[in-house]
Amino acid sequence: MNNLIITNNPLVIETLNEMGIGAEGFDEERLIDGSAVNSDEARFVDGSAVNSDEARFINGDAVNSDEARFINGSVEVLLIAVRDMIYRGHRLVSHPSAASIRMICSPYRTVIVSARHGAPDPAHARIAEDGLTGYRRITRHRKTDIINAEGYKKIDLQLFLSTYAEPLLFL
Repeated sequence: MNNLIITNNPLVIETLNEMGIGAEGFDEERLIDGSAVNSDEARFVDGSAVNSDEARFINGDAVNSDEARFINGSVEVLLIAVRDMIYRGHRLVSHPSAASIRMICSPYRTVIVSARHGAPDPAHARIAEDGLTGYRRITRHRKTDIINAEGYKKIDLQLFLSTYAEPLLFL
């Protein structure tokens, strides 16, 4: 498949490890409070910065298998990372927007992008930008629901698994 799975959900990473898919940047002992919910600055666990100006989180692409990248940051940070990847020529395999208004308040999100490079696709770039803009617009008035974080981890995992089971639907 040669996809990259971008997530801030430790439960997704745990499941991927059980499936034999490695995850770069994940070190549970180095997470803030055991979760990726409260980061103000976009950072992977390895210390590399993720921001709109420079995304230094890809040290190479998957050659023969799917790979995962863990983002130790908020959903907004993840959406910025995904958007930056799209501008580098990756394609969306799953939609970056939340499944519902309630899910926008989730502290966890998982997005699948292709690992292949090429010229940026304007349609995918628009979707990534719109996802980030929509998230920012709604979360100005609604805060992240940390109280129900454990439930959101499980929901995000199930959404990811259902998307992962039927790849290339969005390409």
